[in-house]
Amino acid sequence: MRAALLLLAAALPLAGQEEPTPERAPIEALIRQGRYDQALGRLSALLREQPADPALRLLAARCLYLRGAAKLKERGRLTAAVVEDMRMSLEQSARILERHPENRDARLVTAQAHYLAGRPDEAEKEVRRILESRPDDGGAHFLLATILFGRSGEAVRKAKVNEAARLRQVAAEHYRRALDGGTKRAETCRRLGDIAATDGDLEEALELYRRALSRDAAQAPHRWLLQNCRPDQAIPVYRKSAEARLAAGDRPGAAFLWMYIGFYREKARQWREARQAALRALELDPEGCWVCRYRAGWCSWWLEEREKAKKAFLTLMEERRRKFCDYLRAIGPEGRTAAAMMHALAAEAVKAGRRGEARDLSLLRAIIRGRGEDWNNYAFLCRETGRYEEAWVGYRRALEKEPGNPRYLNDGALILHYHLKRRLDHARKLYEQAVKEARRILADPEADPGTKAEARSALRDAQGNLRALGRRRSR
Repeated sequence: MRAALLLLAAALPLAGQEEPTPERAPIEALIRQGRYDQALGRLSALLREQPADPALRLLAARCLYLRGAAKLKERGRLTAAVVEDMRMSLEQSARILERHPENRDARLVTAQAHYLAGRPDEAEKEVRRILESRPDDGGAHFLLATILFGRSGEAVRKAKVNEAARLRQVAAEHYRRALDGGTKRAETCRRLGDIAATDGDLEEALELYRRALSRDAAQAPHRWLLQNCRPDQAIPVYRKSAEARLAAGDRPGAAFLWMYIGFYREKARQWREARQAALRALELDPEGCWVCRYRAGWCSWWLEEREKAKKAFLTLMEERRRKFCDYLRAIGPEGRTAAAMMHALAAEAVKAGRRGEARDLSLLRAIIRGRGEDWNNYAFLCRETGRYEEAWVGYRRALEKEPGNPRYLNDGALILHYHLKRRLDHARKLYEQAVKEARRILADPEADPGTKAEARSALRDAQGNLRALGRRRSR
């Protein structure tokens, strides 16, 4: 039921609405902007003065419904706050219907509120009442189709295959009636596409998705299509839809579709074409499709054009460090592969003497992979490039991962001691701990020779730094 409820995340168009009056126009503007609380505040004041005005009541009912729908979309589940908004919306609609029982718009909002509150039977009763007097009402047909399509999913879960198929067929008939009435064309085509896809008719589904995407770039199950369609099947759909959105002046929508064209090209390992698609998306919407700069860099790597890959990654580190790192962490195995790319590029930068580049690339690896050695490498490069505050942060992170590492303890203390020149008592404690941990490792018969060599070096450095710190304090 939750998935079905999310199908109706916005209000259906209302029929026969009056032109907004000067007092209602700013409230409707607030509703369009999603500023529901402010709109309701103004509506409450007006309703105290004009309690019998059905247009104001209807506006309040719609606003409450939309606020609840927005909460449902955000949380992904039916919370108490959503249910309360639906209850108040129903209360407003009921006051209109008491005096005007044939008010179509109030009845449709009533149906919507029942449906979003998880009461499809009550919603269906209200919709069918509308269709008795308005058999061609597109909005009512759309909501009825959505109710029936949701029931088909429930039938599938109960293994009632024939019943599910019948419900999908009836739902499709009502969606087509909604389409004939000009209601929510993009969403209606998308729903018809979903039904065709469920029935196994991918060719029909893709044509319907094309019609939907040509009007609204969000109206298709993009991830499902990427998993289930061959590039040669999907790319023509996305290309034609992107052209339509661009012709309509919707650059962000066209960019979003070009981004998916890039994904399909990557799926086919057509790296050059994938990079071109990513760069086209970035050109159309540099803010909304910023991630396409990374995708272009990813493709450049596989094209063995490392300078272009490095430039893309470093640009993102400079302009969108937090978002970029969050994205790489979120994409799982690919993010770890990207971290290995960063490591290789950082090593090349160190050899070429470009330590600033190496530092920023090392930070990416440290954030994505998060090992002590990664944070230590980053901290060392910060120290080498004069970024002492960042070096201290890096050493602290390294010590969080490996608190007993004598090299990290000594080098972290060194930053406080020689460069930041603060918290010298803490630096002393770190040096002393480095000495203690190094001696423990050297006394451990099971420690490998490489670990002992590193401990011996850290012990020598920490003891020398302790003596220098003592001389500094004695002056």
